[in-house]
Amino acid sequence: MHSRLVAEGKPGSGMRSRANYSIWFNGNLRTTGYFHNQIGLLTEIKGNPTPMELAFYPDRQLMSNDMPFPHEPKKWHFREAIDYSITLDRAVIDYASRHRETLLYNRYLMGRNSIERGSRDHWTIHPKVVDRVNQAVKKDTATARESAPTFRLRGRGVHKKFYDLFHKPENRDPRGYILPSDQADFPTAAQFVNTFIKNGITAHRATGDFEVVYPRTLDAGKLNKKFDVLVFVTGAIPPGEVNLSPQARSGRRRQIDPESIPRKYRDWLGRVSTNKTVPHLIEFLEKGGTILAIGSSTNLGPMAGCPLGNHIVDGQGEPLSREAYYIPSSILQVRVDNTRPLAYGLKERIDIFFSNSPVFRLHPDADKNGVTPVAWFDS
Repeated sequence: MHSRLVAEGKPGSGMRSRANYSIWFNGNLRTTGYFHNQIGLLTEIKGNPTPMELAFYPDRQLMSNDMPFPHEPKKWHFREAIDYSITLDRAVIDYASRHRETLLYNRYLMGRNSIERGSRDHWTIHPKVVDRVNQAVKKDTATARESAPTFRLRGRGVHKKFYDLFHKPENRDPRGYILPSDQADFPTAAQFVNTFIKNGITAHRATGDFEVVYPRTLDAGKLNKKFDVLVFVTGAIPPGEVNLSPQARSGRRRQIDPESIPRKYRDWLGRVSTNKTVPHLIEFLEKGGTILAIGSSTNLGPMAGCPLGNHIVDGQGEPLSREAYYIPSSILQVRVDNTRPLAYGLKERIDIFFSNSPVFRLHPDADKNGVTPVAWFDS
């Protein structure tokens, strides 16, 4: 891709040190291919329908392997961004067409090697393993002294006996797991399963039937006779009607005309409302039901009398504006009380995905009412 840009006289592309990505996001087309034996490529480019200025960085005028063709400061048009993108797309297609057999064979080798590693002893070397080996080297004073850098030598390496630490039998990669339901240490088992899920392995657990519930069913009441748990995704529970501004009311989606859709789908119509649906939800809770509310659907908490309020407010108790407080898609850290059943298997501190999410402040008497936090920001 970079070579083609250079060949076409299109400067400014960077790689490696000039394009650092953490790759934490695992939900777009690039990473979807990884789980289907496909190659995924990530590229980003400046561009906006409104012309913009390319900034000038003196240190980036020096050519390097990571930026082979520096750009000059100039006005950048959206048309140029499109042209660059087309060049990159054609570069990949051209490379794949000219090296089709080699690429396909290499992908076959990768799959075959993975299968072979799964049928014999194999060890995955990761940073923690390296750290343990380095600690073992440091404890061996004679080896540490021999491997220490000197004025003339940059270290002589360490004794090969330490290489065996990378291949201790008890640290072999597992080939299979059996997880019975009657776990003696359930929190650790849950953490074990969560680790698999986070690494792209799909876990299935059949504990009962699931049903998609629509507003008309909720508005009919007597929910405890039908459900044990209700899950509301973000956007399902509206804010209190008294707090809605005229703009908010007018911005709510219009309902579809029932006559415009087949009769068998008309029971899917409706809207969760604070005056009709929420009372049934509160009754469901009071009779022992469980509700899991996600994102903005946590509006249900104050409606149900939970002793909590909005934490993101000013000195007068008014919600902060987007100009005063704004956190788009970000990775933040929270502390977790993993002794609570809801947090079994989690570490004491975990990273979370935060996107203008609600943050609550518990009332001073919350603990007296049996309300305690499971996760919170402590820094």
